Amino acid sequence: MGRRGSRPLDKPRPADPGTSPARRPGRLAGADERRGQADPVTLRPSSPAAAVSRPVRGVVCDIDLTLTRTGSAEALGQALGLPRQVQAAHYRDYHAGRLTRTQLLDLWRATGNATRERMTAAFAGVPLRDGATRLADTLRARRIPLCLITSSAQLFADLMVARLGACCGYGNGRLTFDRTGYLEDLDFSLDTQQLKARHLAQFCREHGLAAQDLLAVGNGPNDLALFDATGRGVLLTPDPDAKPAYSNRAWTTVPHLSDVIPLLDNS
Repeated sequence: MGRRGSRPLDKPRPADPGTSPARRPGRLAGADERRGQADPVTLRPSSPAAAVSRPVRGVVCDIDLTLTRTGSAEALGQALGLPRQVQAAHYRDYHAGRLTRTQLLDLWRATGNATRERMTAAFAGVPLRDGATRLADTLRARRIPLCLITSSAQLFADLMVARLGACCGYGNGRLTFDRTGYLEDLDFSLDTQQLKARHLAQFCREHGLAAQDLLAVGNGPNDLALFDATGRGVLLTPDPDAKPAYSNRAWTTVPHLSDVIPLLDNS
């Protein structure tokens, strides 16, 4: 299938209405105008002593391999019809600067499978971890807002918000489609930690919360900025004998998502 035309990729592009962060009723007015302008959260070491004195008023949660058993990158590769190792190489080369944004777009479009329909179906089929639905249901029952923040695409965040009934979701990447539903452009941030921190700040401003009011749940180094900002980072480590070196940046570690629920009462 031949490539379809697209506008130059290095010029500023107008916002695509289909890529705005997922939102549910009850968000503050004017949020769209402030989107992307949040001040970075000040990073600081976790402080359990300070954390236990504040009730949990909100939860921010990573998605890939925290709430899910497999990653969205793998799902995207399946949608494009690319072997797993090829898709993984594309991501490594892009993040290492060996592939430009334009080159990555060309590779994906060359598959002939880069459509909104295929990507949406693949993202929607990513399996949840045991306990993900229970955690989301518990938070909703207690009226504690759940914010999803992912290094993946906004499209993936939108789908997970709807699936879990979260109040909002932010993705660090954008996929733009033309009127026929074919991939026209993409933009993935290389500084995922700082972008996650800015999304956290935006969530706090829109909900009248301080970062220290939150519990942050994640599984990898991309989540450390959330841990530092909240002081209550919960690192998901399914294998307690294989804790990563950065686990000391977390307030606590848990092997299962169900273990997060008691922390809502013990903080």
